[in-house]
Amino acid sequence: MSPAAGVPLDLDGAVLTVPPGWRLYADEVVQDERRLVRLRELTTDTRIQAVVLTSVEEDLNDACLALVADQRQGYTGVAESLAVDVQTDPTGEAVSCNFTGTRTSDSVPNKVEFTLIRRDSDGSTLFFRDTIPSAVPDDSPALAQLTAIECAAADTFGVQVIACATSPSS
Repeated sequence: MSPAAGVPLDLDGAVLTVPPGWRLYADEVVQDERRLVRLRELTTDTRIQAVVLTSVEEDLNDACLALVADQRQGYTGVAESLAVDVQTDPTGEAVSCNFTGTRTSDSVPNKVEFTLIRRDSDGSTLFFRDTIPSAVPDDSPALAQLTAIECAAADTFGVQVIACATSPSS
């Protein structure tokens, strides 16, 4: 199922590129025939899920926190963060929120982070869900690759995330 590294995955308005060492492990169609993909970094088990949806009408902060409320059900010992604004250029808006906890299916402690980027031109929203095992160090190459994947996808989506322009991995 996994495309070769460097092959672009078109997500109905955003493009993700699979870097070396990452594998596509799910490719499905969801709401309104939208493509949802999941990638996994093979060494650290860092994961990303991405999809572009057209039906997010609610406030992005509320949408982000609703995702946390829904996803935390599969975890124990959960600690949640507040939703925070992510600075973008004037073509969009974005928020991020997360929680930490131990996944009940395999007892692995993780940080689960959601980033929602809305494009003003048509109201479409690019969703990322990152699952990062707690054992992965902050300076891990997998995390730098994860940031690069998301920054490049936001660019193809037509919204510049300000932190991407200043990050060393861009």
